[in-house]
Amino acid sequence: MKGEGGAPVFVDMKKFLIIALMSAVAALCVSCAEAGSNQDNSEITPAQQSVTSETSSQAQPDSSMFSVLPEGADKVLDTAAKSADNAYPVKKEYKRSFGYMGKDKVNGADCYCFKVYDCKDDEFDYVADVAVSVSDSKVFTRQVGKTYVPAA
Repeated sequence: MKGEGGAPVFVDMKKFLIIALMSAVAALCVSCAEAGSNQDNSEITPAQQSVTSETSSQAQPDSSMFSVLPEGADKVLDTAAKSADNAYPVKKEYKRSFGYMGKDKVNGADCYCFKVYDCKDDEFDYVADVAVSVSDSKVFTRQVGKTYVPAA
């Protein structure tokens, strides 16, 4: 059997199979990349347990030390923000920033852990760490050199 221009049909079929195979491989690569980005890495990335000495003022904290807040944890961030605002009022003309550190055990409970900063003119002042328990939304706070205590 001959195709257009007298070429055998199987040559056109080879081109079709090669294109189809390349398309399938490209689609597979894209889907694998998307699946990897949707994983909840919070179980893998625990918060830092050791209290590091923070300077009173610093440039923007290194974003590599923070994790991505898991989907559906927006209410936890709201709880952490309200607790931090009650325990440590924001300085006048400053804005409050939070960095999610991951999940960790705090006072025996699994918690979402955050670092709290007040910022003004690209200067970030460390305020405290705030942890919110996964199971019952209990809130714990700590400042540099201290241990976590239940928030008021």
